[in-house]
Amino acid sequence: MKHSLLLFACLLSVCILKAGNITLPAASAWIRYTNPIQSGSLTLGLETNAAGEGYTEIATVDGVPCRKIPAGKFMYVRADRAAVPSTAKKVILSITYYDNSMNFVWLNYTRAGSNWGGADFKKSNTGKWITRLVFLEDAGLDGSMGYGGDIRLGYGSEDTYIKDITFYVGSLNPSAEPIPARPNNPGSEFVGKSFAGYQLWHEAGPKPEDWSHWSYDKVPAAGRGNHNTETFPNLADYENNPNIPMYATNFANLGNGKPAKLYNSTDKGVIDVQMALLQRTGFDGVAIQRNAPVGRNIKYTSTDDYYVNIKNACEANGRLFYVMYCMPDQNNGEVNSIDLVEGIKRDWVYQMEQIYELTKSGAYATVNGKPVVELWGLGYSTILVDRLQALELAQFFKDRGCYVIAGVPRDWRLRNGGSRTDFEDVYKAYNMISPWTVGVYNDTTGADNFRTESLIPDKQYCDQNGMGFYPVIFPGSAWSQHVHGYPNDTRRLGGKFLWKQARNIKSVGVKSMYFAMLDEFEESTNIISSAVDYFDIPTDQYFGTLSMDGIWTSSDFYLRLAGQAARLLTSTGTPADVPIPYSLGPVYYRNSFESRVASCIINEVPQNIISPVDACFYKNALLSSAGVSNTSVAIENTPAFSRSGVYTVKINGTANGTSSYYYKIAETKIAVKANMQLSFWKYTVNTQGLNTSVDLTFRSGKVLRNLSAYKDNNGAVMHPNVTRGTVGSWSKFTCQIGKGELIGDEITGISIAYDNAAQTGTFTAYFDDIIIEDAQDTTVTNPSPAPVGSIIYLYHDTLLVCSENGTQAMNCNRTGLGPWEKFEVVDGGNNTVALKGNNGLYVKAGNPVFCTGATLDSTTRFNWINLSSNTVALQSLKGLYMCSENGTQPMNWNRTTIGGWETFRWGTTSAARLAQAAPQTTKITVVKAGLRIYPNPAREQATLYYSLPASVNALIAIYNANGVLVKTIRQQIPAGEQRIQLATDNLVSGIYFVKTISDIKIDTKKLVVE
Repeated sequence: MKHSLLLFACLLSVCILKAGNITLPAASAWIRYTNPIQSGSLTLGLETNAAGEGYTEIATVDGVPCRKIPAGKFMYVRADRAAVPSTAKKVILSITYYDNSMNFVWLNYTRAGSNWGGADFKKSNTGKWITRLVFLEDAGLDGSMGYGGDIRLGYGSEDTYIKDITFYVGSLNPSAEPIPARPNNPGSEFVGKSFAGYQLWHEAGPKPEDWSHWSYDKVPAAGRGNHNTETFPNLADYENNPNIPMYATNFANLGNGKPAKLYNSTDKGVIDVQMALLQRTGFDGVAIQRNAPVGRNIKYTSTDDYYVNIKNACEANGRLFYVMYCMPDQNNGEVNSIDLVEGIKRDWVYQMEQIYELTKSGAYATVNGKPVVELWGLGYSTILVDRLQALELAQFFKDRGCYVIAGVPRDWRLRNGGSRTDFEDVYKAYNMISPWTVGVYNDTTGADNFRTESLIPDKQYCDQNGMGFYPVIFPGSAWSQHVHGYPNDTRRLGGKFLWKQARNIKSVGVKSMYFAMLDEFEESTNIISSAVDYFDIPTDQYFGTLSMDGIWTSSDFYLRLAGQAARLLTSTGTPADVPIPYSLGPVYYRNSFESRVASCIINEVPQNIISPVDACFYKNALLSSAGVSNTSVAIENTPAFSRSGVYTVKINGTANGTSSYYYKIAETKIAVKANMQLSFWKYTVNTQGLNTSVDLTFRSGKVLRNLSAYKDNNGAVMHPNVTRGTVGSWSKFTCQIGKGELIGDEITGISIAYDNAAQTGTFTAYFDDIIIEDAQDTTVTNPSPAPVGSIIYLYHDTLLVCSENGTQAMNCNRTGLGPWEKFEVVDGGNNTVALKGNNGLYVKAGNPVFCTGATLDSTTRFNWINLSSNTVALQSLKGLYMCSENGTQPMNWNRTTIGGWETFRWGTTSAARLAQAAPQTTKITVVKAGLRIYPNPAREQATLYYSLPASVNALIAIYNANGVLVKTIRQQIPAGEQRIQLATDNLVSGIYFVKTISDIKIDTKKLVVE
C-alpha cells in the first residue's frame, strides 16, 4: 500500500509542473495516458470501434505519450465513487492538453438532478503542453454519461490530445492567499495619466475556427459579405514584420495593390508593435479588458499568454497597464453564473497575481502603490451583477490592496434611464467612477451639452463623496458594418470631436481619462493606427477611414492626439484648436476622391449608402472666375477617366478669350518643410484642357502659380496658363515645394484651375491622385547640357540601345556598334532634346519605345538628365523615364523613378558641338575578371581590388537585387593595382551588384551584405 501511494505521488509530480504556488486539495483520482495507461481511481471509457462516439487512440506528440480524441469524438472518464462521491459539489479538474490552436476543448460533466454542465475552455495556440485547472461548483458525478462517464472531452472539427487528468474534491479560498509583494515605482502612478481599453479580440489563423471579430468561421475568412468591423487596420504597421504572421482574406487587394491580409491580435509580435506605437506617440497605457465570467478555469503550468506579453511589452516601452473586468451582459446572450464572484476572485488571485505575476511588474498602474483594477458595467440594468455581488467585489479587491474603479452608465448619479435604482451605496463603495459616453452624444454640441448636464455635476458628486472621477472620451464612432446605423455616424472631424471632449474634461479639473478604445474596429472608436484612405482598404468593400470627413490625417494621428489630450489634463494651457500636425510624413495629403457603397441596416431596413473613403472635397468653394461659362469642378464616378479606383475630378467649362477659373477643392493645414513634393495625375481631354492644373494657396498669401522658382518635373512653371499634359492620355506632374521661400509657410488650400489668355472654346480635363509627400527633388529647373549635334550611342551594362531602324520596338541588347545603334542629339526647344535615328525618324516615348517619330512633339522631346559624367536618364514630358528592361524585352518609357535599368552610359562617335560634351569614346571593353571584393559577405565595410592600365575617372554603382540603384561613388582611380574602401553598414542585408564603370572597362561583381 505504501508503495502504491509513493508511485501515485511521484506520478503527480511529473504530471503537474506549476507556474504558480497554488495549494490544491489532496488528489482524489487520476489517470495518465502512457502506454499502457497508468491510473488511480479514474477509468477511461474504452471504445475499440472507430465509428463509436467514445473512440480514442494512443498517440505521441512532441515525444509525450498521450491520448488522441479524433475530431467529432469524445473521451469519457469515470471516477470511482469511493474516491469522488456523487455528493461532492465542488470538484477541481486538472487537465493537461496539447495547446495547438485557438479552438476550444469541449468539457461536459454530470450534475445531480439536472442536465449536464458545460465547462469548455479555449486553447491559446502556444504549441506546448499546458495544464489547466477547471473549477466545478455544481458537480454531481454519477456515471450517467455514455461509457459510464462522469465527464467527457473533445471538439467537433479538430483532434484533441490529452496527457493526464486529475480530480480534486474541494475548492480554493483566494481571499486567504497572501498578497504578492509589489515594486515601489513612482512611475507607475495612475493619477495624471490616461489609458485606453485594450480588447485584443480580433483573431485570425489558418483554420475557420481561428477567426473571430474580424469575421467568423471561414477560411480564407474576412471578405466581402463576411466581415464584422467598421474600420480596417493600418497593415503597414505589421506587414513585412518577421514576427507577425499575416493571414489571407477573401477581400480584393488594397487600393495600393497589396494583399488584404489580417493579423491575430493576441500574437506577441502584434502586441510588441502596438506598445511601441504607444511609446512613439507618447500615450500612457492600456486597460486590458477581461470578459467575465472568468475563473471557471485557469492556466496552471504556463505563462505563455498575451497578458504576460502585454506586461513585457509595456515594461520594454515604458508604458503602463491594468486589468479591467467587463461584467456579463444579457444583451450579449450571457446568463447568470453561479460562481461569477468567486470566479473573479480566483482569476485575480491565482491567474493574475500568482501565475502571471502582473502586479509584481513595475509597469502595472497604481494609485499610491495600490494596483488599479476596474470593473466595467456595474449599475447597468442588463448587466448580470446585482447589488450584493457588486459590493462583495469592491470589498474583495480593497482587501487585496487594490484601487477599484467602477465603469458605470451615463445615468449612474441620477439612477434612471438604463441604470439600476438600488446602486447608490455600490457606487460609493468604489474608489473611482467612470461613466460611459460612447453613443451618448455624436457631435461637439452634444459634447458641450453633456459637460453641462453630466460632467460638472458628476464631478461635484464624486468630490462630495470622496470618489475619484474618470471620464470616458472617444474619437468618433459608427457600427454600420457591425450591427446597424449610418456610416460615419459620429464624425471624427479631423480630431476636433476628440479635442472638444478633452477640453471639456479638463475644465472640470480631472487629471486622468479613459479612451474608448485602443483597438475597437467594430464600432470605429479605435485610436490605434487604422486605414487612412482608399489606398489602405480593400477595393471591393466599404470601410470607414480616418480621412472620410475631408481632413487627411496620418494613420497614427489619433494615437498622437490622444497622447496630447492626456498631457492637456496636467498642463497649464488649453489650446482651442487641434494642436498637432495632421501628419508627420512621409505623406501629408493623398486624395483619389474615392467613395464606396456601404450596405447597412437603418431602422431595420437594408440600405446602400454611398460614403467617402477619401478626403474628397472639404470646404470646397469657387475662388475666382472670369470670362468663362458652364463651369464645374466635380467628383465623378467615371472609371474610364480614373487613374486609381473608379472616381476622379473633372474640370469643365467654356472659355471666351482671356479667361480663368479657380476652384478650391480642399481647405488644408500643412506646414511646408524641406523636400516636400506635390504630385498629381492629369488626363487632358481637349486642347483647351492643356491649360488646367493644380494650384496651392499658402497662409502667407502666396499662390504656387505665381512663384516662378517652383517648376514641374518638365521644367515648366506651375501656372495653369502654361500648357501641361498630352491630349488623350494621363500624365504625372511633380513640383518640389519644399525649398526656398515656401519652407516654413503653410498650405491652406488646394485648387484645380483653368487659365488662358487667348483661346476660346471648351476646356476639359480629369485629375486624380493628388499627393503631398516627402520626395526627392526631380524638378528639371535647368536641364543638364546635352551633346546637341553629336552622334552618340547609349548602353546599359554592356549592351547597346538599338533603333531597329524603326521597323520594330527598340531594344537594349546589341553587343556591336552599327548604324542602328547611333543617334543624333537634336535640340527640341525649351531645354529639351530629341534623338534621331539613322532612318531620319525620332525616338518616340511609348510602351514599347519606337524610332518612328516624324516631327518634334510631346512624344519625341524629352529631358536629358545627367546623373554623372557620361551617365544619363531620359525623362519624357509626362515625367516618366525610359527603361532598358535589362535587355530582356523591348524597351518601355513608363518608369516613375530612376533605377539601374533607367540609367544609361553614353559616348560619342563624332565631335561634340557643345563645350560641355564628353570626350569621345569608341570602344567598350568588358573585363570578366579583375574586380575583386573582400570580405564577401561583408558587414560594415568591403574592399574593392581593381587593376587598370591607365588612370580613369570611374563611377562605382551599387544596385540591389531588383536592379534599383542604391548608392553611387565617383572616384579617380590611378593606374595599376588599387584598393577602394566601400562602406556597407548603411545597406540592409541582402544581395547587391557592384559595378565599376569607366570609358575603358566595365566590371560587375556580386556582393552579399549580412
